[in-house]
Amino acid sequence: MKYLDTIITAHSPPPGSSKHSYSPWLFLDAAHVLFQTAKSRVYQGKISNDVGLSSTSFLTTLQPVLEEQPKWEVMAEVLEEIENDAYINPVNVDESESTVLIMCSDQRTCRQLREYLGTMHANVETTNLGDEHTTDDAGGKKGSASVMMRRRLREYLDWKSSLLNVNKNLSSRLANDDSQAGKSQNSSGSSNQHQGRVPPNKRRRVRGGGKASSAAVRAPNTSVQTDVEPPIQVSVLLDELQPTEVEETQKEEVIIDDLEDMEDFYELYDMNDLTVIHPYDGDMDEHVLEEIRPRYIIMYEPDSAFIRRVEVYRSSHVGRNVRVYFMYYGGSVEEQRYLSAVRREKDSFAKLIKEKSSMAVTITHDRNLDDPQEQFLRTVNTRIAGGGRLAATASPSRVVVDVREFRSALPSLLHGNNMIIVPCQLTVGDYILTPDICVERKSIRDLITSLRNGRLYNQAETMLQHYKNPLLLIEFDQNKSFTFDAFASATTPGTSFLSDFGFSSSGTATTSLATSSSLVNPSSPKSAQHLLVLLTIAFPRLKVIWSSSPYQTAEIFTELKKNNPEPDPIRAVQIGLDMDIGAASSGSGDIMAAAGIEHRTFNLLPQDMLRAVPGVSPQVLERLLLETGNITEIANMDVEQLDPLVGIETARKIVGFFRKSVFDEK
Repeated sequence: MKYLDTIITAHSPPPGSSKHSYSPWLFLDAAHVLFQTAKSRVYQGKISNDVGLSSTSFLTTLQPVLEEQPKWEVMAEVLEEIENDAYINPVNVDESESTVLIMCSDQRTCRQLREYLGTMHANVETTNLGDEHTTDDAGGKKGSASVMMRRRLREYLDWKSSLLNVNKNLSSRLANDDSQAGKSQNSSGSSNQHQGRVPPNKRRRVRGGGKASSAAVRAPNTSVQTDVEPPIQVSVLLDELQPTEVEETQKEEVIIDDLEDMEDFYELYDMNDLTVIHPYDGDMDEHVLEEIRPRYIIMYEPDSAFIRRVEVYRSSHVGRNVRVYFMYYGGSVEEQRYLSAVRREKDSFAKLIKEKSSMAVTITHDRNLDDPQEQFLRTVNTRIAGGGRLAATASPSRVVVDVREFRSALPSLLHGNNMIIVPCQLTVGDYILTPDICVERKSIRDLITSLRNGRLYNQAETMLQHYKNPLLLIEFDQNKSFTFDAFASATTPGTSFLSDFGFSSSGTATTSLATSSSLVNPSSPKSAQHLLVLLTIAFPRLKVIWSSSPYQTAEIFTELKKNNPEPDPIRAVQIGLDMDIGAASSGSGDIMAAAGIEHRTFNLLPQDMLRAVPGVSPQVLERLLLETGNITEIANMDVEQLDPLVGIETARKIVGFFRKSVFDEK
């Protein structure tokens, strides 16, 4: 009732004010039914028979109803059942105490239950309350909330009378202020009339010298219609609710304890005869269960999270027997709210199981747990003599690293993977994994810069000249997504390296290429993705490795070094310098010279020129590069000499192209 009266007061306009701030819902029939039903559950009035049903008739008597909540009666029955069980089984065979834990939703409900349990056995001898809650079917005493309800009704009536007095005082004060303001306005209005001025409220145009009617006065404020009991009936009801001897002996509810008499009443509670009322408090409920160790738990209001905590508590302590009572109003919003929470929980677990079933499994391996024998037999060749001879080495893995690469985290990670790092001043490549594998590492920003100034083209050409398996490593940042969006986030000015080719992406000759905006735009024909494709077309033997982080790069290097010989640091330093590598490497000769004719590196400019000759396909171009020395030799060959290499038709086209005179008339 306090809550409903507060709503009406908050939405009613202040006394003397013309502003309305109430909600339109309060004028509906549903609001009227709500207020009437709430009032009928507290008290009701009867019209006397000798009073006519006129407009001046009023309620002659107000009788308290004090309807109790159904849960209170069930709570009393549950506590009686617990008391009987504790009396029959006084000795606990488990580790739990005989404490009763009652869980509620908030502190307000806890205070209400605490007051009810403290006064439910007190009997108030009154004739107005009836005896429907005083005895049960067997004739024994039954829990009743009459003492608590009478106290709450007295507090409500006192509060309501105080609220009416406050509104009355405010109205009288505002009325006095308005009267004083009206007098001042009248005096000023008369002076204005003598001066021939129109009052402010006369807004219509005056014609023909007649007076305009003044503005209509606004109707009095209309507010929510509420039933106000006459003060006489309220005083009679208060007289009926005066505290009896039983109520006066009850202990008053202490909201704020000043702790003055704490030493006189300080004592230790017996855990076997204790009832604890506690609100739900999230993760702190686990500590409450561990501290109290209850044997009986009553959930006054349902909470799915606390149910799971009780299940965990029961599973964690097998020796503790816990009995749980679950209370809710059937067919109510409370039940539907709990069922919705359980349904959401079930759907969450079903979705989690479904996602986990289709999720990729990440397999991790601790390299520190490797078998020492497996580390010793790191490189095994079973193909020698049909597997009868094993070639094993106990030397750890070795990687030759350029000294400029120590600014990154990759050398440290390689050292953490049981690899020996040999720092050198390398001319070709950044990492030498094996005598045949050379790696050029590029971050996203370095890659964009190298594409801009053509440095990547020169590095790829140098690696192809000296190593059998050149690799381009594109390493992403660990804290960024492993997608092509990283190219768009890089800011790189200037043009790309396509000017070194002499052609644009469409194959036409050009001298100026894309700016930074077109370089980082994936839809542009000169973007970084397109330039990488052109780079791989220009160097078919150049392989590209994509790595999401330095950690993945270290794992990739470990896989590439398996079953391969270790690199020579001296030779790695000498590659790219102007010296005889073959003599410096003890007569082993250049790798490309020993690899065979299929690994030769040819000049790209003559290849581009031959591609422009009619009839020269990629297969014909490869055949001409392997069988001829230069373009001059091809231009001086006749059809009979080119026929065994490229065929009669292609030979005629090539010979006709080179021997056609530009001075001949068409």
